[in-house]
Amino acid sequence: MERKRLADEGSWGGVVPIPDPERPGFGIEGKSEYPVYDKVLSLANDIFDQHGPGCLELIYQRGIYDSSWFNENNIVRLMEPRISINYCDPPKYGFVDLEVDGCYVFELKIGEPTEYRVTKHRMQLEKYLRAYALNHHVIERAALVYFTKTGVVVVEVYCHWIFLAAENNPVTATPLSLVPTET
Repeated sequence: MERKRLADEGSWGGVVPIPDPERPGFGIEGKSEYPVYDKVLSLANDIFDQHGPGCLELIYQRGIYDSSWFNENNIVRLMEPRISINYCDPPKYGFVDLEVDGCYVFELKIGEPTEYRVTKHRMQLEKYLRAYALNHHVIERAALVYFTKTGVVVVEVYCHWIFLAAENNPVTATPLSLVPTET
């Protein structure tokens, strides 16, 4: 079963293989730049292989969360941590499916990643990332993880928020890639 990753490179459909640490050419000297992040994606694949398609999201979520690998490597993980969305009035709360090592966020989904669903779910995850940033919590990497009929598909979401210090207004939060750099 071939596993795919949908790269978020400005277009929706860029498909590349999910990194495999056993495969030559994986990062520099076979090491990932984000080994914990990649291990969680590997665990998602292992859980899918173990349970197969058609399970509830909670089954896959618990399977990843309960992995002994986290305890063996002293990696902190939180299942559905409450995120304060302070830029709403009144404040609301969201719950991301899995936060790992304080800097990686995963939103798990069941079904095929159609363009409509990916757009909708990406907006949901970006809202959570913005809330993390407003609470002064830096998330390095985030992904939508789809458990489909044939395997796991990962859509990486890059959304680094910064704030214009002069205004300190959440409405002015801008994705890092859109902020002009000084030359």
